[in-house]
Amino acid sequence: KRPERSSGDSGKVKVKQPLPQFGKTQSRKKVRKKEKDSFIESKKGERSNCSVGYGVELKNCIVLGHSKIGRLSFIGDSVLGENVDFGAGSMTVNRTVDWEPVTIRNGKNSFNSGMVKVGAFIGDNVVIGAGNTISPGTVVPPGKIFTARYSVQGK
Repeated sequence: KRPERSSGDSGKVKVKQPLPQFGKTQSRKKVRKKEKDSFIESKKGERSNCSVGYGVELKNCIVLGHSKIGRLSFIGDSVLGENVDFGAGSMTVNRTVDWEPVTIRNGKNSFNSGMVKVGAFIGDNVVIGAGNTISPGTVVPPGKIFTARYSVQGK
């Protein structure tokens, strides 16, 4: 069991609980140093060669390999595919305003998740420009590109 760490002036990441291990490909040291002063909460899987910017919060999410998360972003209860470029100041919203169970929407298909907190499912090779907000339960197909300040929701 790894000890808890805090950022202070040392440039280390704030970790509430030890990170789970997802096989030999996961390595805490392979995440680039830009993650200084980022907050990474438990139940999170992060694969190799990911870049996490300053002031980022990752909460209960999975980030696959070669993904980049810009500074001051929030990713909650979500899955990011491989090679995702998540722009600075962007966020996945992980609950509805009225705290009702989230409906997962993928094009014409939708179903009730039965869960109050569900973020987004972002496919491989997606580019999300700076300042975007992704609604709860949204499925972004692989290869999509969203320009800056574009509000994304499944329909």
